[in-house]
Amino acid sequence: MAHGVPAEFPYFDRSVVEAALSVVPWDRVDPWQPKPLLRTAVADTVPAPLLARRTKAHYNDDIYRGWSTNQHRAIELFDQSLLAELGLVNEDVLRGCLRSFRPSGLAPGFLSDTIACEVWLRSLAPPFARQEVNHEHI
Repeated sequence: MAHGVPAEFPYFDRSVVEAALSVVPWDRVDPWQPKPLLRTAVADTVPAPLLARRTKAHYNDDIYRGWSTNQHRAIELFDQSLLAELGLVNEDVLRGCLRSFRPSGLAPGFLSDTIACEVWLRSLAPPFARQEVNHEHI
């Protein structure tokens, strides 16, 4: 966002999370198709052949290429991590993972999801904005 590109994570919207959590666990997953709730939710707007596909691509090469250029920025992002401040990640372990992130290590999805969560937390109004964190209630 600092460079004028808005960060949007629609699947983290409160209404989406609440809707997903309102479904019993055994209806949230299907061993034969990924993301059954999402498929149902977008069935009216996404072409049927796209919803019918059984394969899922990955973008690991792009992630590793971007990481080699921007590793220092990601590490700086977690200098004052709200996730760590809230006790949701172990800061020392996270820093070790960030410094040693390579194709043979941590799955890229874990790293990108952690970055997304950190950015999301920072975008929230209090009580999650840093100046309003009250550790007595955590």
